[in-house]
Amino acid sequence: MERGVPKAKSNCKIIIVHGFGSSKDMNFQVPQELIEELGIYFLLFDRSGYGKSDLNPRRSVKSEVKSEALDLQELVDQLRIGPKFYVIGVSMGGWVLDGRQG
Repeated sequence: MERGVPKAKSNCKIIIVHGFGSSKDMNFQVPQELIEELGIYFLLFDRSGYGKSDLNPRRSVKSEVKSEALDLQELVDQLRIGPKFYVIGVSMGGWVLDGRQG
């Protein structure tokens, strides 16, 4: 789900990673005036097994963090987000950010 200004016109791209028991439809409130003033593009997506995303049965607790990070990398590549973006992990969505640890 995309929010904010169009990606091509944005000054700042932010990917929101939802927490446990949530989805891309989570309530992430940012004043519209701030979004427009700063040119913010938001991308929210359903993590594996949440919302409208299928559960990956091959995942284990041990591999979950690395797998989530790889999913995020693939999403960024496929949507051509670009080389610079920010990630905000909400609640347990923040653990995805540590996926660089193998």
